[in-house]
Amino acid sequence: MDVNATAVKNLFVKYRGHDLIHGHTHRHAIHQEQAGTRYVLPDWDFDGGNTHRGAFLALDTAGQLHFEYIADAVHLASTP
Repeated sequence: MDVNATAVKNLFVKYRGHDLIHGHTHRHAIHQEQAGTRYVLPDWDFDGGNTHRGAFLALDTAGQLHFEYIADAVHLASTP
């Protein structure tokens, strides 16, 4: 199940100019809605190899939000 489209639209109308970040729906992604950007977080578990789970939203030096996956971070940390 995804979010209630009417509720999302109402939030964007009420808080114009803001992005929406919310917990996972098992379909994480960055959605470009008509009224703004909606960030759906992936779930928090890291299952030891599944790169589509275990992530957080990071802000890069250019001011852009993107997903940072724990599996990628673990791999980078273990690379000599």
